[in-house]
Amino acid sequence: MKKRLTELLTNDFCQTVAAVAAELGVAGWLVGGGLRDVLLGRPVQDLDFALGGSFTELPRRCADRLGGTFFWLDEERCQGRIVVRGEGAESTLDFAPLRGDGIVADLWLRDFTINALALDLRDPNPVLLDPTGGEADLGQRLVRACRADAFRDDPLRLLRAFRFAASLGFSIEAQTLAHIQSDAMLLVGVAAERIRKELFALLSLADAARWLGELHTAGLLDVVLPPHPAGSVKSLARAARTDALLGSLKETFPGWGERLAVHQARETEEGVSAAALLRLAAYLPTDDDTGCLAEVSDRLRLGRASRHFLATILRGGVLPPEVPPGPPPPRVCYRYFRDREPAGLAALLGAVAAGSLTPAAAARFIAFFFSEYHPAGDLLLSGSEVMELLGCSQGPEVGAALAKLRAAEAAGRVTTAAEARELLGKSS
Repeated sequence: MKKRLTELLTNDFCQTVAAVAAELGVAGWLVGGGLRDVLLGRPVQDLDFALGGSFTELPRRCADRLGGTFFWLDEERCQGRIVVRGEGAESTLDFAPLRGDGIVADLWLRDFTINALALDLRDPNPVLLDPTGGEADLGQRLVRACRADAFRDDPLRLLRAFRFAASLGFSIEAQTLAHIQSDAMLLVGVAAERIRKELFALLSLADAARWLGELHTAGLLDVVLPPHPAGSVKSLARAARTDALLGSLKETFPGWGERLAVHQARETEEGVSAAALLRLAAYLPTDDDTGCLAEVSDRLRLGRASRHFLATILRGGVLPPEVPPGPPPPRVCYRYFRDREPAGLAALLGAVAAGSLTPAAAARFIAFFFSEYHPAGDLLLSGSEVMELLGCSQGPEVGAALAKLRAAEAAGRVTTAAEARELLGKSS
């Protein structure tokens, strides 16, 4: 363990922060998730630093030396971030002032013991600070709150407990789970955008249905989403079938599975993928007489594209009644996808998972989509967004950029709006 910690402290990022801190007479500690991941043997891309004293100049100097970009996350609270882009990777360094009377008090104020770890940047022989027992909980694979009132400090931690458990393959400690259940209604006061981020992080996982069930059992799901009018048992079963289908695309749709997976990984807005919306749709009521769709969209502050995508999936992938057995006519396939832009494939998969459409019937339409269909406007960036990115008006340059983006999306090299911006930004 000590070897891993020493290697972490001697990387370029930590050495730069330590050097600048020494120049400015600032006390600094490496804290949180980066240390957790090192102890678990996981790759580390993001580091957190807690600083004492007057340190506002520190992150700017570090950014200059590392060739990164610095910006304030919350200037009033002196919380900032450096983003360093390397070969095919992006690293972030977050900075925040110490809370409480020192580093030990700061660690006790954190969310979970596995994140309440620290290393003094000034110590050449690193000794792990672990007042809450986080290292032991890592060994037992437990998510444990640092204090009984941890969720009252920030109720979003109620959802984050499940996100950490899910992403790390951990369990939530029994007393922590009891506190979550008793404090569930505190989520009502949390900003919808913060809830959306945590919920869609769970919905992006391969076993999302399991974690929806865990949220339901803990009493959180009916706070985050409108209570299900018909109960959640059937909905959770639909979500599980959706997980199973998304996890077996190669086997279910030979020849198209990989491209389907890439297509479902695309985002309708930041942090919201097609696959995650498909899983959410599986949980929601199959008819919208209750107005559930509108309420969910409002509660989660979904953007227009995500709302439309979700509504299209819920409307269903059932094929038109005039479709004969065998290969469907191209005009029928075309109209099907045209009328469901850009969610036609997701609607098909949703119908297969629900059992209202056979994989064989869906496969005929999927083959048409990838071999013959050319969706209009179904790109990660709109024309206006490309013009803003390139700083130009409508013209050949925009057309060329859109063509390049379409080719990159079709090949699966670009799957998110951020990647699309990076691709076009490099060529400008």
